[in-house]
Amino acid sequence: MNGKAGVPLLLSFPHSGEHYPDDFETNPELPFEILDFPNDK
Repeated sequence: MNGKAGVPLLLSFPHSGEHYPDDFETNPELPFEILDFPNDK
């Protein structure tokens, strides 16, 4: 997986709240529900 994957990459990160990829900080406007349930899209 490369850093451009986005959603698949999030799934590989622990839910610590601070160990998200750099892409996470570029989209602070996204609801946290989408990050918790990326398959819901």
